[in-house]
Amino acid sequence: MRRLIRTFSLLLVLVASLASVRTATAACADSPFAGAWTGHWNNSLGVTGTFKGSISPSGVILIDSFENGVGFNGTIRGHVNNFGQMSGVLLNPPDFSNPFTGTMTINQNGDHILGDWVFVAGDVTGVFELFAQ
Repeated sequence: MRRLIRTFSLLLVLVASLASVRTATAACADSPFAGAWTGHWNNSLGVTGTFKGSISPSGVILIDSFENGVGFNGTIRGHVNNFGQMSGVLLNPPDFSNPFTGTMTINQNGDHILGDWVFVAGDVTGVFELFAQ
């Protein structure tokens, strides 16, 4: 009987250990948004533009080419979690840096993203569309 109890206890410990490893692995899964992207955007002021960049497997957003066709260029640095919640900053040194928050969703094929954003100051909102490169 003791042997059976010891064997059963060992089995429970093994199952619990495997479950915790599986949970840790799932928590570290690559971002569904990872990849190289290009796309376009527009905002509530009627300004439109394009951008090109990438999202890393850990969700880091690096947009190195952000422009609106009338001389405004900049970069975007931020992060998106696996649920599509993002935050970051639009940088145009030395003129300004503008923090933002937003959301994005990706299609089932993983090659098309739709999103929206708002500057933290709340004065400008916008939408964007990205396509896998």
